[in-house]
Order: sequence, then C-alpha cells, then structure tokens
Amino acid sequence: MSTLQSRQIRVFLSSTFRDMNAERDYLVNFVFPRIDDYCRQRYLEFTPIDLRWGIPEEDSRNGLVLRACLEEVDNSRPFFVGILGERYGWTPGEAELDALGASLQREQDWLLEKVVEGASITEMEIDYGVLRDMNIPHACFFLRAPGVEVPDDFKEPTGSVNEKRLMALKDKIRRQKKYGCYEYSTPKELGDRLYTELMAMIDSEYPPTNYDCDDALTVPHEMSLERRARTLCDITHYRGDFDKWIESLKKVFMVRSRAGGGSSTVLAYCVKDLRSYYSDNKIIYFDFESLPSVASPVDEFLKFMALERHRLPDDKWSMVAIDNASMLDTDDIERLIEWIDNQCNNVHVAFSVTIGSNAADMIGFRYSCPTSTLSIYDTEQRGEVIDNYTRQYGKRLTPAQKERIIKCNHTDDPTTMNILLESIVAHGRLETLDGYIDKLLKSTGVNDIFYAILSEGDKAFHSIGLGKEYAAATTAISLVPTGIPEKDMYESLNIPQTAWLTIRPFVMRFCKGNDNSIALTKSNWCRDVKMFWSTPYRAAAGKSIIDWYLADPERYARGARIAAAIYEDIWHLPIGTDTSDEAAMTDLSRKMLSIALSPDLTKSIPTGALGLIFSLTMRDGIAKAGDVAIYGRKPDLLSPEEQHAYYSRLARVFTSFNRNADAAWCYERLYEQRIKSGDVSAPIYKARALLLVGKATEAIDMLKSSGLAGFKGLTGLFRKKADTGADLRNKINALAVMVRAYGALGQWDKMQNTDIDIEKAMDAIDENSLDIETVDNSITAITEITLMLSMYGTAKACQQASKISHKMADALKTMGLGHPAVYNDLLGCGIRELRRGEYKNAERWLREAINSAVMAFGSSYNNVLTTHKRSYQYNRAANLYGVVYYRLTGKYYDWDGVGYTTNVYKPLDSDRRLEGIDPATVDKGVKQTILLERDFYKNVIRTIQPPFKQQEMDAEPNELRKSLGL
Repeated sequence: MSTLQSRQIRVFLSSTFRDMNAERDYLVNFVFPRIDDYCRQRYLEFTPIDLRWGIPEEDSRNGLVLRACLEEVDNSRPFFVGILGERYGWTPGEAELDALGASLQREQDWLLEKVVEGASITEMEIDYGVLRDMNIPHACFFLRAPGVEVPDDFKEPTGSVNEKRLMALKDKIRRQKKYGCYEYSTPKELGDRLYTELMAMIDSEYPPTNYDCDDALTVPHEMSLERRARTLCDITHYRGDFDKWIESLKKVFMVRSRAGGGSSTVLAYCVKDLRSYYSDNKIIYFDFESLPSVASPVDEFLKFMALERHRLPDDKWSMVAIDNASMLDTDDIERLIEWIDNQCNNVHVAFSVTIGSNAADMIGFRYSCPTSTLSIYDTEQRGEVIDNYTRQYGKRLTPAQKERIIKCNHTDDPTTMNILLESIVAHGRLETLDGYIDKLLKSTGVNDIFYAILSEGDKAFHSIGLGKEYAAATTAISLVPTGIPEKDMYESLNIPQTAWLTIRPFVMRFCKGNDNSIALTKSNWCRDVKMFWSTPYRAAAGKSIIDWYLADPERYARGARIAAAIYEDIWHLPIGTDTSDEAAMTDLSRKMLSIALSPDLTKSIPTGALGLIFSLTMRDGIAKAGDVAIYGRKPDLLSPEEQHAYYSRLARVFTSFNRNADAAWCYERLYEQRIKSGDVSAPIYKARALLLVGKATEAIDMLKSSGLAGFKGLTGLFRKKADTGADLRNKINALAVMVRAYGALGQWDKMQNTDIDIEKAMDAIDENSLDIETVDNSITAITEITLMLSMYGTAKACQQASKISHKMADALKTMGLGHPAVYNDLLGCGIRELRRGEYKNAERWLREAINSAVMAFGSSYNNVLTTHKRSYQYNRAANLYGVVYYRLTGKYYDWDGVGYTTNVYKPLDSDRRLEGIDPATVDKGVKQTILLERDFYKNVIRTIQPPFKQQEMDAEPNELRKSLGL
C-alpha cells in the first residue's frame, strides 16, 4: 500500500487587522471553505491561520504577540499570503524580544535590528516568512488598489514615517519577481485571485495522483482512517473494550453512539492502536462515507475485500473494521451480514453504528454481540476539546469564554461542539467575539447551536447574493433525512453549480455522506431547518424535486425513495397560493400513487412510506386504480419471479395497514398468473386471498380439495431428508396457509394439529429441494402458533412456546430482524415475560419487537402524523412496551410526544380490521378472533390505567364489534 505522508496544509495570512476585516471576513467565509472542501476530497487537511484574535490578553501583556505570530509563520511553511492596504501596522518594542521561544532565539539579532528600525509586525512577518531569504516555495501578495476609498482611520497620515515605510515595503514586494503580486479593488476580486493562486500552490505541493487500480480502492479509506483517528480529548478507555472483545472470541463488535456522537473517531483511533499492538495480524479499515458515487456501496466493499492485499488468512486472527455502516439501507445490511456469515471463525468484524439505526438493530439482533456505547462529553472533556481545537488555528479562548461554552446544553455532543468551534474560529473580529459566542449559545431553535449556525449561514449568503440558493439547498437536504445525491439536489432546484460550490463547504459542516448521498448529521436537525424556512417554500421545493426525478426515466429508480421521503414531509402542507393548493396537491398525490404502484420504483421505497402513500392517495382501493400511470415497466411485463415479489410485497403492506381487500386483490393477480401458466400451486394464492377477506373456512376447503394439503403436522421443521421436490414444497406452503386460517377462526387445536402435517412434509423433503419461501412460510406458521400460545395459553402452554422459540432461535437470527416471523417470535417472548411479571426481560423483547415491526411492516418512531404511518403490528408491540414501561418506572409512555405523561396512558390503535370488506361475507369465527385479539390487548392496557380511565374503557361502546356486524 502507498505510504501516507503528512498531508496537512497551513496557510499564514499576514496583514494588518482593523482595515482588513472585510477582506479577511470574505476569505474566511467564502474562499477558505471552498479550498478546504477541495482538500477534503483529496484527503488533504487545510488550515488557514488568521490571528485577528486568539492571543490571550495575558500573553499580550507579557510580550508574546511577536513570538506567536512568527511561530505560526514557521508552522505554516511552505505557504504564505501577504495583504497590504493603507496601514503599516503595530510596531513591537524591544520588550517583545525577551519572550522569544527557543525556536526563535537564533533570530535575536535580526529581530533586534528590525525593532530598532521601527519595523511593524506585518513587515517582520513578510520579511521573515518570504522576502529575507526568498526560499519559501509558495507565496503570493495582494495590494489594495490606490483608487479604492477607505476611511481615514484606515490610512497612515500623509507624509508620516509609517506611510513612507509602508510604501517602501510595497515597492520591495513589487520589485521581486519570484512570487505573484496582484492589485485588487474588492474583497471578491481578492478572493477570486487568491483562490486560483492557492489551488495552484496546493496542486504543486501535492500533485493529484493517478493511483493504480488497487490503490484507488484502498487509499481513500486509509486517509479517512488517519483523519478520523485524530482525537481532541482522551478516549483511551474505549480501547479496553476492544481487548475484552478480542479475548471473548466473539465474531462481531459494535461501537455505538448517538448520531454524530463520536463512534467513527473511537473506531478509527482503536484500529490504529490495534495495528501497532497486533502488528503480525491483518487489520483492515473500510469507511462507507469515503466511497465515491457508486450504484451499490456493498458491491464496492466486496470489491475492496477481494483485493489480494486484503485476503484474510484462515489460520490466524484478523479483523475488519467497518465505519459508517448506519448509512446503509436494510438490503445492504443483509448483504453485509451474509458476507460476515461466510467468513471463517478467525475473521472478526467491528462496526461503528448510530444507536437506533437499522444497522445497529439488525447486526445486534443477528449476532448478540458485545458493544461499546459512547457517553457524552463530561465537563473536563469539553474543556480539553475547546483547547485542542482552537490550538490548531493558533487561537485560544479566554477562561470566561470557555466556561460559557462548557455550560451550554448541547456542547456535550461531539458533532455540535465541533460545528460550534468551527464557527467561532471562523469569526474574525476580537471586539465582537464575546457577543458572537453568546449569540450562538442562546438561539431559540430546537437545537439552539445548530439553529444559530443555520441563521448565520443565511445572513452570510444573503450578503453575497446567494441567499435563495442557500435556502433551497438546506431545505432539500432536510426533506430527505436518509440522504439525497448531491448533484441531484442542486440540479433539481436549479442551483448553479458555481453557487453550490460556494455554499457547499458551509452546508457540509453539519452534513455527512458522499457524492452518493448527503444528509444532515443529526436527523433531529431537520426540525430546525423546517422551523427556519416557510412551510409553502418547503412544500414547493419538495414538489420541484419530485417532478425533476419523474421528468427523466433514467432518474426514476434512484428518485423513488427520495420522492417518498419528501412526500412524508409535505403531503399536508400548502403548495403555493390558496387557489393553486388543491390542484398542486392533487397532481402530487397522483404522481406519488404512480410511483408506489410502479414495479421498478416501489421496491426501493420503505414499507412505512408505501403505507402512507397508499392511505393518502388510494382511497377507493387498488382495483379502481387501473388508470394510474406507471413509471418504467408495467406489472404484466415482469418475469414470474418479479411479479411474485411485487405483488407479495404490496400485499404485506396493505395487510399491515388494514387494507385486506387490496392485499387480497394482489394475491388474486398471483393466482391468475399461476392458473395461466398451469402452476399447480395456484390454489395457495387463491386461499391467501380468501383468508384476507375473512373467508377462512372457504380457504381451508379449497386447499383440502386441491390435494395440496394432504398431510397434518408442524414440529420437525429442521430435519430434512428425502427429496420429493415441488409437490412437497407446495404441500408445506399450503399447510402454512391452513395454520393461519385455523388461527383466524380461533380453532387452536386444529391449528396445532396441522403442526404434525408440516412436520411430516419437512421430514420427507430433501434439503436441496427447499426454497427460501417454503422455509419462511413454515417458520412463520410456527411463530404464529407460539404467539397464540403466549397470548391465550396456560402457563404450561407458555413453557411449550418458549421451548419452540428457543429451538428456532438460530433459524430466526438468519432470517433477520425485518422478517414477520421474527416479529411474531419477539412479540411472543415479550408477552410471556410480561405475563410472568419479568418486566425487565419483557422490555428488551418488546423493544426489539418494535424495531422488527418498523422493518417488517413499516412504521415510524418520531412522526407526529402517526395515524397514517404506524402498522397495527407496531402498535401492538408499542402498547405492550408502554405497559412494561409503566411497571418499571411508574410513568405513562407518550408515543405521540417526546417522552412520558403522568396521568393516563394513551394507547395506539392496535385493532386488526377488515376495511373495505362486507362483514356479512366474513366467517363468524374470524370476527370473533379479531375481537378476542382486541380484548387481549385492551385488558393488558387496562391494568395500568387509573380507576377513572378503567371505568371509561369499560363503558365505551365497542365500535369494532359494530363494524364486524356482531
């Protein structure tokens, strides 16, 4: 691997201060961030040194100003920038020489000579840095043009000694020909020229490299490791967690933190230390945030791991550290898990993840792995971070300024602290610094500091005519919490690329990601952006982005997920004027329904978002949505396998949101497809359709008469012997439907007896003849039985359910947290622990059941518009969790708020309904089972309600019973 040399660039900015504030402010706000952005993309570290403040008053009194300035000139070699106007600058006295550090003692005689001459500190910097020896590789000078009007305070008196010395210094700079010297009339003119000069200097010092193919894959990750491993406070204690993990021989380890909480830093720091300690072992680092724009991040990871240099030995302990896995969607995480499962026992994998992310939940469920959970900054760490951060820029805050920052609510968070300090360091004026710090710490947003910085950006970009573009960019990013491709963002909103390149560095202070996708580092910052920009503006911007994606077939697939995320945010907002609102929203709803029903697009939309779209845009059912436009291929152009995946997924979504008639319509389409192709499994799909509309008896009779359900049984799922092929697969799938049908009728004995039939079929079939669908259906059937036993069974029946659950544990882990069978099992485990009074255990199971419901059926934790988003499965797990939470804390959990209430529990609607179905056509047993389920959850919730609420619950009319015609 190529050696990674030091790639730090420090540029010293030499000028007088008060008369150059406008120039320095422009450079710090609009030029240096662009250069920094460029450097980051090339894995360089750019630090401009602007010493307008940062030398403490005590140091000034002790004569340390000259020393500090000249040391920074040395620290910044080989780069130097000088700017001169009409002021000569402050002249140090001989007392300043007494404070020179060891590195400057050799310059004592020269500095004394300059002091005696009456040279200003600015002239000393320029002479010391450049003109004296003329050997620095990269320097340039800028002189304010003579015709520019400036206040008299910013000029040396005419005919004065200082004016003459200033003119002599300018002549000296002009006469030399080695370094560029340019006149400028405005800060922008200065900025444009300096940008060009510095970019040329950087490319000269660090020429862009054409890596070979292998280096192109690996170097970005190694550079990311170097950057992330630099710490601003002591985190060595987390290293011990890695040692414990290594000693445990567990395959997987997770470093967890809140979003932006430092998990990447800890992982990178420990990887570097582990490489030193285990020098004979292979330790590989991969960062998903360092990928270029690629179609599949996991494909890129697999390509990376396939390199010869990354070949992992079978006979020796090795480690792969995977950073920013929380950027991945659930499909990518499942592929990553599959890769881990295929590695030998000597390969160990460490992740950095965000708490509550799909990656954290899915990996944690699959491996039950040890974790290191990062804590927030304590007071001592905050002070250490402040000192170390500002020191990088040659600055120091006063004790009083540090104390105010340390006491602020949000500075315990690493990311918030970082963007705060970045803003403070960029502030140029000492005389206004205290007020600026107070302004940042006392904003009125949900997240005070971020809101204040967002406001500062608005002010800054309005001053250079880019306020509209800044508003558009931040709004777009906030509308898609999971991330939007950078180029798509600015093109869809007609933001010129040149404008975006100016805005980008500021925006990326509070964003994460790469070309593939950028998002706010902390998802709750989206609320601040929404508070900042007007509601109609956000809605119009969202609609514009959706329209842009739908205007070009090549954008369809990547735009579907983004369009769904935006629609979740804006569906209820006004778009434009009162007269145009309804037409615009109707147009948007029509397009969103088309996206949701388009096979090539819908597969990339999260289940919860699909449920919301259907509930808002398809009020009359899917059967009457035939005239909706389809983007891409129509369903009848799909292969049989693609049709099965398409209609099965829609059916699951519809069922989860109580749209059983629509789910049945989907299975009818699969039934027709199977009939047309002569597939003997067709009755299974017809039976599923019948079951969904409440005709369980008819479904059972159809399966019996079809001959597919010729066995009875269900417990030998994991013993696979003789191969009798497709017939046995069809029988197993048919029996799985019958289990569900008997359960729907409340015929528990027949449901359990069918266990024996599936056991015989599974015992007879060869392992090679099984497909994923058959195994999934069989295990799901078992979990429905264990869930039923857990809800309604005796203590002995619950013990039986526990044994079955334990037996299936490994199989369920391989299916993943987002599988309906896993949800059934977790919910059943939680119910059994709740019934036993083991509330702490119940809390753990039910929390995982909630996570499973989010992935399997589509739901959301933090959306006020919950009526349209939460599946009844989610609500059932959530309500039981609310009961457990009360038992453990004595408080009522508030699902629609941000914490808990103290007077009453407000349950979520967990009733299963048969919407759009004539109750007269529904089996009576099905209706009674729906009521039995409802009474189970209602009675559990009733146990924690105060007496007055219990009386209300007992007296309230049974609307569900009425809707079922009972």
